[in-house]
Amino acid sequence: MPDRIQSQRIICQGGLNTSQNFLVLSETAPGAATRLVNYEWSVSGGYRRINGYDYADSVAHEVTNATDVGTGPVLGIFGFVNSTSNTFELIACRKKNGTSNYKFYKLNAGVGWTSINTGTTQVATNVTRVRSESFTDETGNKIAFVDGVNKPLIYDGTSWYQLSAANLGGSGSPGGDQLTGVNNPSVVTYFKKTLFFGGDPAAPAIAIYSAPDDPFTWTAAGGAGQLPMGFPIVQMKPFRDENYIFGISAIRKALADEAAGFVLQDVTNNIGCIARDSVTEVGGNLIFLSPDGIRPVAGTSNIGDVHLSLLSPSIQNTIKNIITNYDLTELNVTTIRSKSQFRYFISDSSIPQASAYGLIGAFNTFAGNGGWEFGELMGIHSNTSWSGYDEDGVERIFHGNYAGIVYEQEVGNSFATAEITAIYTTPYLDFGDTEIRKLFRTLNIFIRAEGALTISVSAGYDWDRTTVL
Repeated sequence: MPDRIQSQRIICQGGLNTSQNFLVLSETAPGAATRLVNYEWSVSGGYRRINGYDYADSVAHEVTNATDVGTGPVLGIFGFVNSTSNTFELIACRKKNGTSNYKFYKLNAGVGWTSINTGTTQVATNVTRVRSESFTDETGNKIAFVDGVNKPLIYDGTSWYQLSAANLGGSGSPGGDQLTGVNNPSVVTYFKKTLFFGGDPAAPAIAIYSAPDDPFTWTAAGGAGQLPMGFPIVQMKPFRDENYIFGISAIRKALADEAAGFVLQDVTNNIGCIARDSVTEVGGNLIFLSPDGIRPVAGTSNIGDVHLSLLSPSIQNTIKNIITNYDLTELNVTTIRSKSQFRYFISDSSIPQASAYGLIGAFNTFAGNGGWEFGELMGIHSNTSWSGYDEDGVERIFHGNYAGIVYEQEVGNSFATAEITAIYTTPYLDFGDTEIRKLFRTLNIFIRAEGALTISVSAGYDWDRTTVL
């Protein structure tokens, strides 16, 4: 009697799927993954192990120096193109040892970090993360900093300016009366040539905006104003011609109005954002983490309309685990624009670097799930991250960890000095019948190798029953 040999071709695609049962996946998506760690969607097809990261300055320079010794985690990492010198500056924030203040530092290639004299004192107590927004106005590039504890700062490449409600406006006296009550914002964005602040712990439901074309003037007479949201502000991000303001259970948007400056319009009162630093723009969508998964603010064919459909139905069990077991205030996001990819880093200082967890998502025009594929990250220990372009238009991605080290991502083939472990697990494959035992005779794996690697293959039989060899 001839052997009943059956061949099966499995194409690795579809990304992580932790929501569908194995019987369905075996039949309809055998190349999907029930575990996918440190892999990304490949433009060549299939899955590709992610690139590594290395020290931002080629060696492990802490964010510190002899005169201002840093301690604790990196509180913020920022890339800034100085339009005065046309150079790329990497700026970081870290608490100063022996004090209750934090300092700004700048990286000097090959030398390490030097502290920056901002002319201000930044209190570090209760500051867990410093956020920023880079923008360009008629006088050049600028970057604004907020932390929820101190007054906002603006850096123009030469000078530092602290905004205060007691000031009269303009670069000579930056600030104004509209900062009253919102002196210590947590979030910042730039929309319609106007700087927006929000999330002040003392006035969490008020967003404020500067005078048009003047980030230094915050007076009502100059055109600045306040917008009462009706809910505590979690985050603000512009998308197309609207500025979206997220609460935990509601979303509104600010639209430019010739007479009123800005007016508010409801988007939804049933969905909101539960992780402040989960909001980012990728793949033509403004995405955020909601209580039931990752959702987009995406334009529709109707002018002014949006849809908020769930992007992550394939990984709902993973999302549930993240929401249940991790502190979402620790979550931070970076975007790799060249890959239409975002990365959520979700760990804290108590977790070893090798076990640091994260989520990776990318928009794939050839994929199912509405074009989105997901995977998991392991080994990127990030308290803060930044991505953008340098003076030559090259995309740069950085993260700062809990030990005060800054790394550059998408560099090399290791995590600094550690090897990258990448795991891909298929669904259980029943080949059309769950009750007939199968004998594997040959397994061929087709890969496109980009460098040296070690492959380990194992098989789990009978749903991984420990009694089966």
